[in-house]
Amino acid sequence: CPPVRTVPHGTDCNEASTAQRTAARTGPLLVLGDQRARKNRNRLERAHRLAKKQCRDLPGLAFVGPPSRYIGETEKHAALRTCRAVVHVSLFEGFGMPVLEALAASAPTLCSDLPPHREIAQDHALFVDPRSTVAIAAGLVRIHRDEDLRWQLAQGGYQRAGSMTAEQTANGWAELHEQLLEEAQP
Repeated sequence: CPPVRTVPHGTDCNEASTAQRTAARTGPLLVLGDQRARKNRNRLERAHRLAKKQCRDLPGLAFVGPPSRYIGETEKHAALRTCRAVVHVSLFEGFGMPVLEALAASAPTLCSDLPPHREIAQDHALFVDPRSTVAIAAGLVRIHRDEDLRWQLAQGGYQRAGSMTAEQTANGWAELHEQLLEEAQP
């Protein structure tokens, strides 16, 4: 069998956050993605209602993506800069681009404990069991209340995203193509 070669997706990083900007994030809990069942919106909404009973000042959920609300890249980047945190509790993912976009925007991130999310975020996200309403609710409360955690996630996530840029992805593809062409030579 030939070796499997991978080239991860990349994104451009926004400006790094500061402790003050991270503390000033007073926007909603941002949920990027569509409405397919694997995105787990119904369970997230139930978890949010449960968390709200424990934490009255918990921000609302803002769903961005079809069919709820389609926005352009400029507006999405603005939402990523001001949200309290990004929440991505899908049941399965091939990659998890919303997680990488959140890290690149220095947004504290709560996501499913799935291999693709662990690979992307490493230790720079708060991971929860996406099948547990209680675990998601606890994660929502924790990421809202714990200012030090939000700062650590924002700072570390931004640094992690810096290792997964669009330029590195393009270079990775170019290198892979060169290797394949060399291997194809008689």
